[in-house]
Amino acid sequence: MMIQLDEQPLPHSRRVEVLVVDNEPVIVKRLATLLSGLGYTVTACTDSENALEIIERKDFTLIITDFKMRKVDGIRILQEARLKDKGIKVIIMTGFGNGEPLSRVIRQERAELIHKPFKMEELRNAIDSILPEFRKQLLAFSSGR
Repeated sequence: MMIQLDEQPLPHSRRVEVLVVDNEPVIVKRLATLLSGLGYTVTACTDSENALEIIERKDFTLIITDFKMRKVDGIRILQEARLKDKGIKVIIMTGFGNGEPLSRVIRQERAELIHKPFKMEELRNAIDSILPEFRKQLLAFSSGR
């Protein structure tokens, strides 16, 4: 399943393209709705193999991916995305604790980790911390500056 959401139009130069990948459709839909409501252009995918194809075809500023999925895990999603764009921002969601191998990869790859279940405010804060320039642009745009 793939969803494209862009509910709040912004000037093209201010848009942030976000890919959300999780094999749980409910999570994908909730995140896509939240993010598009915050002004992000969202592509949402429940098939991790399909996500790799999407990454090849489209440029993203941010990828939010689950760690453990059936076909391709979140680390592979991160690594493939970084092969294309070393500066891409990545948030990995996990419900499997904070094991040392995962923590080591997160540190090495300069990614963010968020533990499930999480409050949407926690995700929003994580995004704001890695994309602060977008929040400033969005606030300026919405206030008419």
